[in-house]
Amino acid sequence: MIMRDSCKCLFLFFLFALALVSCRNEEVDGQDQEASYAPTVSSTAFTATVSGTISGVTYDELNSGQRGILYADDPEGAQSFFDSWLKGNNNPGCPQVGRIKVNADGVMEAIITKLKPETTYSYCLYYVSRDGGTRLQSMSGSFTTKAFDCTLETAEAQSVGFYKALVPGRARTDANDLSLCKTGIAISHDKDEPLLEDGFVEASSTDDAGTFEINLHELKCGTEYRYRTYLQVEHTGQMLYGPVRTLTTRHPDEQAVDLGLSVKWASCNLGAEEPQEWGGYYRWGETLPSTNADRSKYSLWNSYQNRYVDVGNNICGTEYDAAHAAMSGHWRMPTKAEIDELIGSCEMTLHTMGDGYVAEFTGNGNSICIPAAGYYNSYGFGWAYGKESDECTIVFQSGERAFYANQVGDHERWCWYAQVNPQTNQVIVSSSSGTITGDGGGIITGGSGPMTGDKGYTYEFAIPIRPVWDPNLSD
Repeated sequence: MIMRDSCKCLFLFFLFALALVSCRNEEVDGQDQEASYAPTVSSTAFTATVSGTISGVTYDELNSGQRGILYADDPEGAQSFFDSWLKGNNNPGCPQVGRIKVNADGVMEAIITKLKPETTYSYCLYYVSRDGGTRLQSMSGSFTTKAFDCTLETAEAQSVGFYKALVPGRARTDANDLSLCKTGIAISHDKDEPLLEDGFVEASSTDDAGTFEINLHELKCGTEYRYRTYLQVEHTGQMLYGPVRTLTTRHPDEQAVDLGLSVKWASCNLGAEEPQEWGGYYRWGETLPSTNADRSKYSLWNSYQNRYVDVGNNICGTEYDAAHAAMSGHWRMPTKAEIDELIGSCEMTLHTMGDGYVAEFTGNGNSICIPAAGYYNSYGFGWAYGKESDECTIVFQSGERAFYANQVGDHERWCWYAQVNPQTNQVIVSSSSGTITGDGGGIITGGSGPMTGDKGYTYEFAIPIRPVWDPNLSD
């Protein structure tokens, strides 16, 4: 009897022990699930940092296998997603983060991103052995993301010039949340509260404190602008704006230099703040600078008709005049006659300024310096530059389908470069030796006489512009 009771007790103890093991090591479709302690979470508005372990799995096993996080913003249905994964479904219908970090103590950690603010999520860690035979999960948990708290600051503009300004800004928010956002400056000259669609410049980077600086370019002279910091949450599209500030660029008339000629000449190239700066490069008839002289990118090229758009032979002061578009008022591109007058009536000397050559023209007790800025064509930058080069070329364009060039080292030889009239297929260019007429394309006049070039010669170039102030012109 005692023996029978003893056997019965041993049998009951065996059943109890088996039940305990089953609770800790439950078999699901032939794959084991080990229990672990619940992971810990630190969350922001858009991110959550999750760390934890899966008990019974060594560092080497974790490092060689697959590991990650499953999560869902549906607390009631989350467990069904997790159970589906445990049964072998690698795409259970909920988001997951794979290849997460693991340290030498077997603690796994990852940052979940692009979350929704003020939202509750369920999650668990997972592990799959290298051979795929073992699939394990940690205990599941939940967390709630925070509200998105961000303060935008718009700072006062600095170094305001004719065409440029430096504008600092700041976005005060969590660094993890900020990494999921775009920041920058929205700007407008005709809107009281500029929006992104009115014009903006995105910040290339922000520091740990959320501060950034924006270099505004291609502004219009003598113009008041309103600007403000913006922040855009990339995965939700939410937009925030900071307070509005104003800046006013320098008035273009500050550049006017009286050389005793029929027009006043600007002290700088269009787009430049200092005489030695090259400024922008403009294709004839376009009002925005470009270093891409590919014909297919040219706004005045009609690819369907395989010809250039006819905007007239003289665009000075028109909507196609880049100088007038940027500076307004009495400012425009020079004519060929005005360039001839500059070269023929002023004393010219060549010397270095900054890192390159300039041609200095003096008249009426005043002077201007035009830098050897070269040009861009479909092959890239043309003519070398720098103090040591003897191939630098001073080049600037007129409003009459042509540009003037002078090679350093041979400055007595100024050359006109012109292109074919797209309507008549004729080239008529005035030079110091008279009037030259030819068929076919661009010509170069100089010591060796005219040379035939490709059709549309100057259309293929992006060239600096030196504006002039015309007393007879106004808006």
